[in-house]
Amino acid sequence: STSGIGGGGAGAGAGGSTGSWGKRQKLDQGQDQSNADSLPVQQQEIKSEAPSLKQILDQLPLPEEPASYYEPSAAVAYVVSIVSCPDDLLASLPLYDPARYLNATRSDKAFRDAAAILQYSIAKVHARGGSRYDYQMYAIIHPKAVRCVDSTNGDITDRHAILTALGYRVLIRSEPVPLPDFGSSNPDQHMVEGYKRDVEHAIGGGYRDFVRLHSFAMTWHNVVVMVDLHTMFLQPIEDLYDALLGASNGNTIELPRLDALRIRPKTQLLFTRDYNTVTPQSFNTGYETGLLVLEPNQSVFDDLVNLLL
Repeated sequence: STSGIGGGGAGAGAGGSTGSWGKRQKLDQGQDQSNADSLPVQQQEIKSEAPSLKQILDQLPLPEEPASYYEPSAAVAYVVSIVSCPDDLLASLPLYDPARYLNATRSDKAFRDAAAILQYSIAKVHARGGSRYDYQMYAIIHPKAVRCVDSTNGDITDRHAILTALGYRVLIRSEPVPLPDFGSSNPDQHMVEGYKRDVEHAIGGGYRDFVRLHSFAMTWHNVVVMVDLHTMFLQPIEDLYDALLGASNGNTIELPRLDALRIRPKTQLLFTRDYNTVTPQSFNTGYETGLLVLEPNQSVFDDLVNLLL
């Protein structure tokens, strides 16, 4: 009977046949639905998984450093640190920040000019009046900032090639301590995790700025001057080099052009204050990292690295 076909027992054979047809029908419908709906999703997934041009460039082998870079030298080492690409800066800005849309530094075309002006100003200062110090330009570059891509037009900037052509010795360095290992020995892990979240979204270099610490490990030079790329020298600062080297020998040096300023023995770092960081009701000021004159020391570098753990 008709009711028997749909019944639980007698309709087993007929029901099986009907079930197979129903299965094929559902399969066909599923394929049609897949073709209609799932294909764009699949294409979207493939597109999201495809590496960007910047990601491909970051996977390329990094240039090697000649052994001659590490030969002992009496020259003053001027060091700039480069930790990010222009698009990295814009990506760290909030969506509502007008700089995301008006920032003129989106292109990396000004990079060559800035590096050339800095190098030229230092060369002129050392050549003026017969300097007692020779100089050598260095750039410490984070691996993610060696090659940059302008997302507006796809232009690629090879910063290693640009700086080498301008006479810089390029040192490619990562952070001395990877971010996941930062503060691993600190008992206040809540504070550590909060810091990690902050630096991941920090404007500018963020945690990558710690590559600057590698300047303290450049022990093949007696004096290292850390400067920003937007710096230009107008006159010699050799008094600072004299003071630093004299202090390292246990002598107290009085600087002739700075009133009542004395450099104490065993001084290893000369710095200025960053008074732009002063806030109301507070007179604490940070250090201006745009100009630091230091005596490299491997032990000091190791101590600074340990502070990050």
